[in-house]
Amino acid sequence: MRKDMGIPSRLERTVSSIRKFAERDPRIVAVYVFGSRVESTATEESDLDLGVLFTSAPSLKDRVRLQAGLSEASGEAVDLVDLGSCNAFLALAAIRGERLYCSNPDLGDEFELYVLRRAADLEPFERERRRLLLLPEAGGSNASAGAHDS
Repeated sequence: MRKDMGIPSRLERTVSSIRKFAERDPRIVAVYVFGSRVESTATEESDLDLGVLFTSAPSLKDRVRLQAGLSEASGEAVDLVDLGSCNAFLALAAIRGERLYCSNPDLGDEFELYVLRRAADLEPFERERRRLLLLPEAGGSNASAGAHDS
């Protein structure tokens, strides 16, 4: 089902380390890399954005440990996103990246279809939310300027 975009060559060693780490943890179903490292817009300060699908929601303590473990394994600062608990649009960004590891391809594909459907269902609401965020404030500087003219 997946069409691989191709991992930038500079990430190959990092990807290998992440795959080995994920293979040793039975809680990890899939790992995706996304963001600036995949889009080739990373700077020296950029972290490695990893979306992780777990068999069940990890505790905060476990997430911190996993993030530290992935950072150590990859040699990169890692921003770990729990795909099972994040919003649909962040999950969509992750699955549009590159799937580095998947212990159960059927479950991984099923999750991707779920995210695509969920994001499509929520798109009209997200578009309206963004429109409202970009509206000028009611009673903003233009409205108050006229009130002081008299």
